[in-house]
Amino acid sequence: MSEFEIVFLAAAAFLYLFSITAFFLNLKRTLILYVILPLAIAAQLASAAIRWYQAGHPPVFGTYEATLAASWFMAAATFLAVNSYRKSELLIPCMLFLALLHIVYGLTFNTAHIPLTISEQSIWVDLHALFSWLAYGAYCIAFVLSLFYLAKDRALLAGNLPSPEMLDELIFKYMTLGFIFHTTMFALGSYYSSILYGKWFVWDPVTILWLISWLFYGLIIHLRLFYGWTREKMARLVIVAMVTILAGYWSLVYIPWATYHIFDIDLKMHG
Repeated sequence: MSEFEIVFLAAAAFLYLFSITAFFLNLKRTLILYVILPLAIAAQLASAAIRWYQAGHPPVFGTYEATLAASWFMAAATFLAVNSYRKSELLIPCMLFLALLHIVYGLTFNTAHIPLTISEQSIWVDLHALFSWLAYGAYCIAFVLSLFYLAKDRALLAGNLPSPEMLDELIFKYMTLGFIFHTTMFALGSYYSSILYGKWFVWDPVTILWLISWLFYGLIIHLRLFYGWTREKMARLVIVAMVTILAGYWSLVYIPWATYHIFDIDLKMHG
């Protein structure tokens, strides 16, 4: 990591933390939403741009860069979600806290630039990664809103949440949006897999995990549309689906299976 990259990432982390603190200190919400949070997002984007320039590829390879991508898309998704529906402002501290946890987790891994193989130097790989993190950001919003729904009757949250009906609609909206991005990611990855290996699906731990999660989210959407599974039922299923992704994807690096999705050289677990 270069000095400028560290400075901008540290500034972003500080501003995320400041946004959380300011929210609970009842600082003017418009100041947080339209000044502090955008500055934090811009600072992290600047850090990523510096890393991209120095490494020669988008910062989406290896666990460290994956956590950076995940945290940035979570923060950006929060900004867009709260702007689209202001009564969902409680997303700000919750989502930014999750984003900070991702950054901290990523810093426990190798932060050196990772040289790419020829097969990884493709626009299809970059687009595949882009849509995977778009899906992740939308799923995280749906996940946190589902937690809000199940905890909506607690005194601490009283008056700080949308109505139960609106929460239910927002959960479905972001879950469906994530599912569309998820499907696009699969299509792009499958197409590139057909170019590299001559087959559209490769049995890989990450691919299998995302396939299971894709089927799970598809099942939830199906149950809502055709069997009326809404509110508490849907919220619980969305939470289970997201916990599966969180626990599965971020722990795969510790499992000694060969996968072309993870590139943590220092752990030497993956080929």
